[in-house]
Amino acid sequence: MVNRLENEPINCPRILLTALRNVIIQSQVRVGTELTRRMKQVIEIVGFEPDTNELISNTVYEWDQINDRFVYKGHSFLFDKIMEMRSLTHEEMMTEFNRRVDVVKYMVYRNITDHRRIWEITNKYGKEPEEAVERMRKELREGGIEVGA
Repeated sequence: MVNRLENEPINCPRILLTALRNVIIQSQVRVGTELTRRMKQVIEIVGFEPDTNELISNTVYEWDQINDRFVYKGHSFLFDKIMEMRSLTHEEMMTEFNRRVDVVKYMVYRNITDHRRIWEITNKYGKEPEEAVERMRKELREGGIEVGA
């Protein structure tokens, strides 16, 4: 990842890469018989070690090619920061995260791509998160889509 960003055509100095909070690695892969694109990893940039000139990173999610799913690797510094800022427990953080995952699943399921409609959904979620996500989860379940708690 670093090599690609430091060389042509991007030419970004390594120290500037610390301004990135997250990096997504995407590849063309085979899923079943089809060739498609998948995000292979979601990586947090945690810091920079000046003595070795190395980035300190943390892989948060990796794509499991066999099951065509993302696997949470067990720790996220961004989650830690959000939990601290909002005084959330780990359980509360994961509940909120899973609700938001279901909101995105709903928009994919309904093929919602218009920015005004996306704004409307996120605005409703912001005002009444429990009610909004329950309506979405009900529709997802009826469509045979797996949802969070």
